[in-house]
Amino acid sequence: MDIRELYNSGVDYQEFTQQENGDYKDNIKKINDSIEIDIELENRIKAITDKYNVLVFGEIWCPDSVINIPPLKKIAELNSNIELSIVSRKGNEEYLEDFKING
Repeated sequence: MDIRELYNSGVDYQEFTQQENGDYKDNIKKINDSIEIDIELENRIKAITDKYNVLVFGEIWCPDSVINIPPLKKIAELNSNIELSIVSRKGNEEYLEDFKING
């Protein structure tokens, strides 16, 4: 599978958060609800005219995902040129090999 196919196989934020009904879902909702973007940054995000497809490797139970995916979703909500696709890290490790730092 090439990277485009991987992107197309991913899920959107809504589907990602529906994967779990317990504490993990509550945690990601709490983070999402607490995000505030100042007006200057919001205007800069809205001014982006290039198209960006952001491929995110994440798991609903992963603390890094809980902290980082909601802000990406907020950014994508501000500009339709930015789209997210979330895929599981598990089973897709080969795509991450080039980005490893210290193992």
